[in-house]
Amino acid sequence: MKSKKIKQLNKWMWKWHFIAGVILMPFILLLTITGTVYLFKGIYEDYANKELINVVKQEKRLSYEKQLELISQYAGKKPSNFIVPSNENEASTFEVGKWSKKRTIYINPYTGEIQGDIKTSDTLMYKIRKLHGELLLGKVGTTVVELVACWTIILILTGLYIWWPKKGWQLKGFFLIRCKSGKRLFFRDLHAVTAFWLSIFLLITLAGGLPWTDVWGSGYKEVQKITKSGYPKNYKGKKLKSEVSDKKRLSLDEMLLVAKDLQLEGKVSISIPKNKTSIFTVQNRAADISKQEIYHFDQYSSNKVLSYTWEDVGAMRQARTWLMSFHQGLFGPWNWYLMVIVSLLFFLSGVAGIVSYIIRKEKNDYGIPNVPASFKVGYGIIFSTILLGLFFPLFGVSLIFIFLFELIRTKLFKAS
Repeated sequence: MKSKKIKQLNKWMWKWHFIAGVILMPFILLLTITGTVYLFKGIYEDYANKELINVVKQEKRLSYEKQLELISQYAGKKPSNFIVPSNENEASTFEVGKWSKKRTIYINPYTGEIQGDIKTSDTLMYKIRKLHGELLLGKVGTTVVELVACWTIILILTGLYIWWPKKGWQLKGFFLIRCKSGKRLFFRDLHAVTAFWLSIFLLITLAGGLPWTDVWGSGYKEVQKITKSGYPKNYKGKKLKSEVSDKKRLSLDEMLLVAKDLQLEGKVSISIPKNKTSIFTVQNRAADISKQEIYHFDQYSSNKVLSYTWEDVGAMRQARTWLMSFHQGLFGPWNWYLMVIVSLLFFLSGVAGIVSYIIRKEKNDYGIPNVPASFKVGYGIIFSTILLGLFFPLFGVSLIFIFLFELIRTKLFKAS
């Protein structure tokens, strides 16, 4: 009796894994492709912008303060950030504006010539990111992507249950893809075995994408705020002020010397004061996020107003940043190569699943596994599903709609 119930539960799991897979796979493949392409953002931009970034070193260089003045005149407004150059053959980089309105302007530090002006929203990688994150549909697209992400997690969990050996362990089953047992079994094994070995990385990757979402991400931020496990007070320095003085504001050259004395790792930026009471902020983005630091300085005296290291950041914010960085392959070459391999293998697994379904599917039959009408889901499954629905709100809402649809369909079927 117990064995029969396990078989029926396996069919029930397979049914929902199957239905979810058929509906989700086009979205999953699209998100996998765009995510893989976006991993090449740094490589692509270095190649595409090399003529804008590279300069020929000369004997005399313009002061950074003079470059700031030229950029302000050119852009019609003061830049918000200056990126500290890594070598003398590199154009000075200034950022004007924020988010989608941000412009990155390159100036030759020796001649004062503007070498490039790139608006973020006009770049190819920005469009790829928008396609990946919101399907180019704004808020509606973001909601769809979040729903797909939640159901993909369910897809992985049900897939693991279906595939997990029920009649004792067979080690070769974890590695072996049957190549001589027909096309359907070959593609089925290619789908299942590959997905099994990828499952842990896929779950971490999906967890790294969820903080960007509207519903789950907003909820996470709210819990982070309530538990005070995010950034410490005034981390970004928005409410910090300089003591207004008769002295002249520090030049960008003087602030650069202060920044270099900090010996920060990775990409270092200096935020430029907006007005007389604003501050200078120096921060870095390093492959090792534990090395990230932020310093706020008085714009007149160069006195440190406030500073924080990674250890000062709350646990939930640290976890969120770690997962998001892993998702983007930002932890160095090992992380980047891992994400590319995982993405490509996941795409292969998805295609193999589709091919297996097409081969298996008979004419005029969707191939949905049959579950006996007498089968009742156990309390453990119901409880687990409710917990998942609460943890992933959009998944929970979709379940309610599915339940109502099934209820109406059943009643109409009985009535007819």
